[in-house]
Amino acid sequence: MGITILESTGLRRMQAAIRDDLPLMPSLRDLLAGQETHHRTLFSVVPDDATVDRIFAATERVVGDLSQPNTGFLFVVPVSRVLGLQKQSPAKR
Repeated sequence: MGITILESTGLRRMQAAIRDDLPLMPSLRDLLAGQETHHRTLFSVVPDDATVDRIFAATERVVGDLSQPNTGFLFVVPVSRVLGLQKQSPAKR
């Protein structure tokens, strides 16, 4: 099982990031003055529901209760076909 990690941001955060308090010709210091928050989106194909349950539990141990605001979200979609996903032998894991 592998994970693909993408740097990401939500549309709501992009709208909130539009600043109207910058001068007409901002300096680099003006642009960098705001606090930057980094976000990551992780994708993985997992073999069964037991693994999904472990991922949910581990995620909430790290980021907190996902039912609370600003903690993120986690969802599961069925994968009906996959190309390029190869099973590894136990020795390579």
